[in-house]
Amino acid sequence: MRAAQPVRPPRDGWIVGWVLDGAPVAGAEVRLAAVPPAACPCGDGNRYSLWDMPYCTCPAALVQWKERLAACAWPPPPLAVGHSDERGRVAVPRVEGATLLQVSTATRMAWLPVPPRESLDVAMDLEPAFQPHVTIVLADGRPAADVPGVRGAFLFEDGPCVPLVADGATWIPATPIPDREAVVVVDVPDQTPAVRPWRAGNAWSPMLVVRPLETITGQCRRDDPDHGQGTAFAGRTVVYNGTIRYEGAFDRFTTQTDRSGHFMLHGVPALNATLSCEHRGKVVARWTYFPDDDWLEPDILEEPEPDPAPDDDPAWRPGDDGARSFAVEVVDDHDRPLSGAEVSFWQGAVDPRRLGFATGSWKTSERGRVCAHELLEGGYLVVSAPDRLGGWCSAYERMPHRSWDPGSYQPPRLRVALTLRSVPRATARGRVLSSGGYPVAGAEVRLYKVSVPTPDGDCDAPGASTTTAADGTFVLADVPRGRGTLEVERHYRRREIEIDVPGPPLRVVLDLVPPPTSAGPR
Repeated sequence: MRAAQPVRPPRDGWIVGWVLDGAPVAGAEVRLAAVPPAACPCGDGNRYSLWDMPYCTCPAALVQWKERLAACAWPPPPLAVGHSDERGRVAVPRVEGATLLQVSTATRMAWLPVPPRESLDVAMDLEPAFQPHVTIVLADGRPAADVPGVRGAFLFEDGPCVPLVADGATWIPATPIPDREAVVVVDVPDQTPAVRPWRAGNAWSPMLVVRPLETITGQCRRDDPDHGQGTAFAGRTVVYNGTIRYEGAFDRFTTQTDRSGHFMLHGVPALNATLSCEHRGKVVARWTYFPDDDWLEPDILEEPEPDPAPDDDPAWRPGDDGARSFAVEVVDDHDRPLSGAEVSFWQGAVDPRRLGFATGSWKTSERGRVCAHELLEGGYLVVSAPDRLGGWCSAYERMPHRSWDPGSYQPPRLRVALTLRSVPRATARGRVLSSGGYPVAGAEVRLYKVSVPTPDGDCDAPGASTTTAADGTFVLADVPRGRGTLEVERHYRRREIEIDVPGPPLRVVLDLVPPPTSAGPR
C-alpha cells in the first residue's frame, strides 16, 4: 500500500479521520461504497437459538437471504478512494448514496457505516481479515461441488454479502472478511437451505449439511375418558378433520386430518420444528419434529389449551405442560398497560426491611403482561415501573404469593396497578478520546447509580448504555436527572467518573492498550 500526501484541513463534504491499529497506520486504502443494510425482518428475534440457528430466524429472513444470494457480488464498485498519510490521517469526499467505508491493509481491514455530516474526525479501527474454510456436503455424503446450482455466502446485517467460492474440497469467501458476526447461507435447488451463524472469534471451520425436503406423517388423538372403555384405546380417540399446524424456523404449514386422524405434510424442510393439532378451537396434542422421524407420536394434553387468536399476547399462553404458569398484568393508575415493568419473585415473607432471595425476574409485554413458570413455592412478588419511567424510583409494589399445586387448580392471575411518580429526565453527552488524542469508536458507555430524590429518600434510578460513534461521541438521552457513575470501556481499559445529569459535554480520555493482533480462525 502506498502512503498518501499529508492530509490538509478538508472542506465541507469530506469524511476525515484516522486509520488506527492501536497506533496510526500509513498507506491504508479507504473506499466509499453503496451497500444497503439488511436488518433482521423477524420481529421477535430467534425462537430456535438452541437449535444452532442464527438470532435472526423466521420465514421472512429466509426470503431476504435468498434475495440477497441472487444478487450477491463482492466487492462493490468504489464511489471514492483515499489513502492514509504517514500520520494515519485520511480524507475521502462524501458521495450521495454511499453507506459503507471499507478500510484495508495487506492483513487487516474494517467496515464502517458512513458517519453523518455533523461528525467530527472519525476513528477507523482495523481488525483481522480472514478467509475461513466452509465444508458443504449433501446428506448422502457427496460434496456440494458435484451439484449444479449451489449458491452460498456470508451475509452481514449491515449489508455486505460475500459469496462462497470452491477451494478444493471446501469453500471460502471470495474475498477476506472481518472477524465479525454473520450468517452463512447455502441454497441448493429442491433441498433444505443450510444455515449457520458465524460469530466473531470463531476458531472452527463450519460444516453445513444440505438435506432433501421431507414428508411428515402422523396421527392426531385426544383424551376422551368415555371412549373405548375396556379396549386398548381406552381414553383416546382420533381427531377427524382436525387442523395440523407446522411451525419451523423458516416455514409455516397447515393441513387437515382424515377420517382416521392421519395427516401428511409434503416438501417440509429437514429442520427441527413443532406441530400442534387443534380440535374445536383447542390444542389437543403437540409434537416436536426432528429430521428423519418416520412417524410422530403426539404428546396428548390432558387439559386442552384454547387456540389463541393470531394477535393474542403470547405472555398469556400456558407453558408446554399446560399447567405450570403464573400470569401478572401491570397497569398504571389510569388502567393503561405498562410494558417493560419488572416482575420478580422472591422467597421468604414480605419484609420491608430486607428483600430476601430472588429466584427470577421478567419484563412485561406490550400489553403489560408476563407469564413465568415454576412459581410453585410461597414467597412474594415485587413489581416495579419500567426503567424508562424511573424503575423503582417511580413506583413499586410488594405482595405475598402463596404456594400452589398445579394439579389441583389453575394458577392465579394478578392485576397490579402502580401509581407512578414523575422522575425528571435529561440528556448526557460527550466524547471519548485516547491518550494520543484519537477518537475512540465502539467504546461501551454505561450510566448507572443515578441518585434521584423521592418522598422516601434518595433512590438509585436505572441508567442507560450506548456505544460511541465513529468520531468517539456518545449521547445518553432521556436518563434520570441526578448524580451518577459513568463507566467507559474499550480495548481492555475501563474508566469510571462521577457526573451530574444534566451537565456540560464530557471529555473522557482512555489510556488504551492496542487490541490483539491475532484472534479467531485462520
